[in-house]
Amino acid sequence: RHGAGDRLLVHRLAELDPDHRVSLDLDGAACWIMIDDIGRRRIAGGRARRIVVVAEETARSQSDGTHEQTCEERTERICTEHGFSSRGGSSGRRGALRHCAPADRIGAPRLTRPSARSKPPLSPYFPSVYRIDWYNARQRLYISSVDGKEKGNPMIRSKILHRLLICFSLLPLSLCAVSCGERGEPVSRGGTLIVGEISDFENLNPLATTDAHARDIYNLLFLSLLDEQPDFLTFEPRLAESYEFSGDRKTLTFHLRRDVFWSDGVQVTARDVEATFRAQKDPAVLWAGRHLKEHIERVEALDDWTVVYHFDAVYPYQLMDANDGPILPAHILEEVRPEEIRSIPIAEIPTNGPFRLEFWLRGQSLTLVSNDRYYERDKPYLEKVVFKIVPDQVTLLTQLKSGEIHCMESIPPGEISDLEERHPELRVFDFPTRAYNYVGWNGTKSLFRSRNVRRALTMAIDRKLIIDNLYYGFAEECTSPVVPIIWAYNPGIEPLPYDPERARKILADEGFMDRDGDGWLDRDGKRFEFDLITNYGNQIRIDTQIMVQEMLRAVGVKANPIALEWTVMLDRVKAGDFDAMVNAWRVGTKADLSPIWSCEARGSGGYNRVGYCNEAVDSLNAVASKTLDFDEAKRLFFEVQELIYEDQPYTFLYVPHALSALNRRFGGAEPDPIGMYHNLHEWYVTAE
Repeated sequence: RHGAGDRLLVHRLAELDPDHRVSLDLDGAACWIMIDDIGRRRIAGGRARRIVVVAEETARSQSDGTHEQTCEERTERICTEHGFSSRGGSSGRRGALRHCAPADRIGAPRLTRPSARSKPPLSPYFPSVYRIDWYNARQRLYISSVDGKEKGNPMIRSKILHRLLICFSLLPLSLCAVSCGERGEPVSRGGTLIVGEISDFENLNPLATTDAHARDIYNLLFLSLLDEQPDFLTFEPRLAESYEFSGDRKTLTFHLRRDVFWSDGVQVTARDVEATFRAQKDPAVLWAGRHLKEHIERVEALDDWTVVYHFDAVYPYQLMDANDGPILPAHILEEVRPEEIRSIPIAEIPTNGPFRLEFWLRGQSLTLVSNDRYYERDKPYLEKVVFKIVPDQVTLLTQLKSGEIHCMESIPPGEISDLEERHPELRVFDFPTRAYNYVGWNGTKSLFRSRNVRRALTMAIDRKLIIDNLYYGFAEECTSPVVPIIWAYNPGIEPLPYDPERARKILADEGFMDRDGDGWLDRDGKRFEFDLITNYGNQIRIDTQIMVQEMLRAVGVKANPIALEWTVMLDRVKAGDFDAMVNAWRVGTKADLSPIWSCEARGSGGYNRVGYCNEAVDSLNAVASKTLDFDEAKRLFFEVQELIYEDQPYTFLYVPHALSALNRRFGGAEPDPIGMYHNLHEWYVTAE
């Protein structure tokens, strides 16, 4: 993905390390350079690349007592030495850095430890050296600590460096995914954003849906106690303004804001937190995340603004589990029986987030309007957001280019070049994702019960060819149900080779042979034939489906591709009414794999849609999820991933980049692994 020319440009400043990170030692000052993940483009295609330089806040004294230059001063000197103007613009050196924003225009950053209140449970993992992970559009740098022994421990809590000192671009700034000057744009109030969506939302009731697509929307309607940050391990205040653990870590106390109201005028109190927990925990509700609350014995409201979570165990994810799921109104939940909660229409649930639902015309559009009772009185900036359902990716792209819609996710990788070169009115975002695509084999069906059969099918599928043909370098091969941006990811799993001949031999050993000479394998008089489903309108998945069909045909396996409307497909998958599927997961932010891979998660209400069950996986995962020893947890999670990959309940295909586009009429977007719309309340219409 990174070309030699790309490296050469970076080498003009410093040595590039194997992780595509660069460190500078400017007379002893701790300065860093990184390649911006959002601005990342292939140089071979003539696209932009951005470099970010970060510097320490304070000057230090040398041992001889002389004053050492600040990193800001050194950066200015670096700009000058390499022929760049520190006041912006270019010295005329073509092909080099074109812009060098002066540090004093932005302000010095602060690199700090989290406070006692905000520190996550695993406090031992806070070494004192930091490395940059990636940069987002809000001029923040997400960095994770690394100890001096170079363990490369990405579980350790990331910190946020709130000020970007200097941003460079390798090509004209119009090609950058994010402009350094965006924060200075005037913010206007009002306006309507139209977002294009390929499929409708399954259900927006947070206790009823398992659709990650819907989760993006209900998180705009309802507040959680805390906002999870893109490192997936730290939090910022939201409904709760602070929290603290007891000395034995068996109780967790949240102190709520006193200025939050439901959209019907009722004040949000600790009673709502209590009622939400009761609903989440009640087996009659069938909330898919119920397992996340298994170690929370009870939730107790001490008064209107203080709520206490009581745990039966001490483990790393206590704060995450307490925070999981938005808070819902007690005066609605308590009006119905638990088994009826899932059926409450979203239109009947008051919201406390920045938006409220205006109307939802199934299959056509969903409209959100600003919540005038939202506690941040100056937000949201937008008056209205319309999610327009266009169940065809080609049509959706046409509308994006014509301006009929303003924003689109899941841009086909092959369209990126055209958007950047021919549509300067659009800003393209390429950012890390916690999603992976797969072929899921329904293990409850006789064809796929054998691990050997599933492994053979994987060997018959050329995953690299799919990536090259469909993703143009905007994806990496997947070998694990944990994605690379999660700390527990095991990078050492070797993918099964693409080996059709070996696949045929394994299938023959399992009794599948072409006995009648028709070109198809059979066993017990039945052809090896099945339906392979995916969702209509997602062209990448349909193309993947067709490529998988052709690859399996080459080994005598007949896959019948079927495209279904998303909600229809989801209903069938949840009911187990499928043979195999091309689908994707946007995984949770915990390393705990039980929601998808435990034996208990099979069946109604769970996420284990392929009926996978391995008691060793369950046992190891349970221990790994509870240990406070980081190294031991990581070792166990690595082993769990290896076991799952050996069993091949999925053919793990690829981890795609998140590719989105937004019309430049709108500013404030800061997409990151949490999602495209997590800060939609801060988006605005830019001045014409």
